[in-house]
Amino acid sequence: MLKRLREAREFLGLSQPAFAAQIDISRERLANYETSRTPLPCDLALRICSQFIIGERWLATGEGPMRQYLAMNGAPRVFRLPFGEAYDTALVKEAMKLASEMDKDGTFFAMSKISYWNPKNRQFYKNFFDAILGNWMDKLKAAGKEDEAGDLVGNLVDHGQDYFEELLDRELRRDPKTDEFYWFMKSTGQRKEMDPPETEERKAERRQQRATSKKIWDQAREVAHTLSKQAASSKKAPRKKKPLFRTGPAPRGAATATVYQTQKDGKPVLKFVLDDEKKPDNALK
Repeated sequence: MLKRLREAREFLGLSQPAFAAQIDISRERLANYETSRTPLPCDLALRICSQFIIGERWLATGEGPMRQYLAMNGAPRVFRLPFGEAYDTALVKEAMKLASEMDKDGTFFAMSKISYWNPKNRQFYKNFFDAILGNWMDKLKAAGKEDEAGDLVGNLVDHGQDYFEELLDRELRRDPKTDEFYWFMKSTGQRKEMDPPETEERKAERRQQRATSKKIWDQAREVAHTLSKQAASSKKAPRKKKPLFRTGPAPRGAATATVYQTQKDGKPVLKFVLDDEKKPDNALK
């Protein structure tokens, strides 16, 4: 996986210092991740994927497209786990669901509202639009229409200019009768409705998404709790052999055994030792 991290950085044409600066880490720390000296933690991996428009699935498994924006910053994270392990245990279902929805729409990103005025987000916007344009150019090339790239860019500029002028012209107002917001177009004095209200179907979908996220959160917490218990038990000093439990008399003629709790490779195990003496009425230890 860490080889793919370096592959992504080189694909973007960024040096280690430039790459590290965008995610607020040192060049030395990035070098440790790229050379596999240090496991890449889950929270940093998600930050890298979001900042540079890198597919979480591709970074974790090598499958799927490299350039993909799943907006998984709000997804459950198992901070203390390496990213590959965290993806397999807590993130894979959410990632596959988002990717499947985008495949249906024919897009490669799931955009969320991000403030451009935050200086840290401005580089993200540059990365984001670079990824969009690169994705479209790749599709044009695959369709044998490289010569139409200029028309695509020209139409993007024209459409963007029209929308930009509309943004400057409109003013947000509230209808006192219905208490609903709408756009007032200053140049024409006309009212323009905002997006239609959320339907019941959309509300049900959002409830399902919240339920799915909660389920993944619960799974992530369970995995983290199990790993914490294993780490704590491995630090305890080995216990001396002692009988674990005792029962009543065994049936006449039955073999007897003593059960001991021991340590093997730092983990508690049970060991059964058969008694050589034949004492039918003797208790099981």
